[in-house]
Amino acid sequence: MIVIENKIFEEIFVGQSAQLTRTLTVEDIYLFGVLSGDANPTHYDDLAGGGKDRRVSGHGMWGAILVSALLGNELPGSGTVYRKQSIDFATPVMLGDTLTVTITVVGLDEDEKSVTFDCRGVNQNGETAFTGVAVVGAPVAKRCEERVAGLYVQF
Repeated sequence: MIVIENKIFEEIFVGQSAQLTRTLTVEDIYLFGVLSGDANPTHYDDLAGGGKDRRVSGHGMWGAILVSALLGNELPGSGTVYRKQSIDFATPVMLGDTLTVTITVVGLDEDEKSVTFDCRGVNQNGETAFTGVAVVGAPVAKRCEERVAGLYVQF
């Protein structure tokens, strides 16, 4: 059994961060396509290619879902409510690339119980794939729950 425990607003501080690393697979591309409805051949046909070396590129928002995973599972965790997300894409994530996504607390709003995060995705070559800012409503009640079976992502 894998248990996740959230961080309530009072436990969160500026500079606190969470990170995960994932490698983009064919399965990720197809699952994202099914969920989003994005059937752009750039993501499926190596002849269409997504970059200068004509390899398959992943969906740009794939990195953003990793930000969402960190926010919902790790920091703050269960009970987090997304309020805002901005993302600037710099380098495409290509099939087989390994992306390390980091979220870092840069602001706290006591009145709103909201947390502002700097978000960054960097590939295995040290190239920035995306940067952005997320604002979430932090949980105010402590929760410790079993992770949903089959949906485990290692942080």
